[in-house]
Amino acid sequence: MTAVEESRDAVQDGEASRRLNGISADQCQFVARRVEDALHRLRHRFDVVIVDPPRAGCSAQVITGVFSGLQPPWAVYISCNPEALARDSREIARRGYEIASVQPVDMFPHTAHVETVAVLRRRGQ
Repeated sequence: MTAVEESRDAVQDGEASRRLNGISADQCQFVARRVEDALHRLRHRFDVVIVDPPRAGCSAQVITGVFSGLQPPWAVYISCNPEALARDSREIARRGYEIASVQPVDMFPHTAHVETVAVLRRRGQ
């Protein structure tokens, strides 16, 4: 597994969690970079890619790099902004993917905020 995260604090937390759970660095690698900057360095094939972008959604560079470059058979898109998810889903669909399932998750009761988890599959998978 490779986790790309811009926040160095989040990477340190991930590495601490990995050690606490007895997971080797060979099994779980953390990359402290912006996804846009890390994509060109990711050389191996991924079965699943999980994206959890900021409220604005994925940048065009991330959508292109993941869905036209890496082309994983499956992807999970976690969104805190349904409008950004809808916009990005259209772009992702243009790259050969379809939505397999969508699940809203109310993590913040009594507010208008909802997380949405979309599972995407490359057509033909």
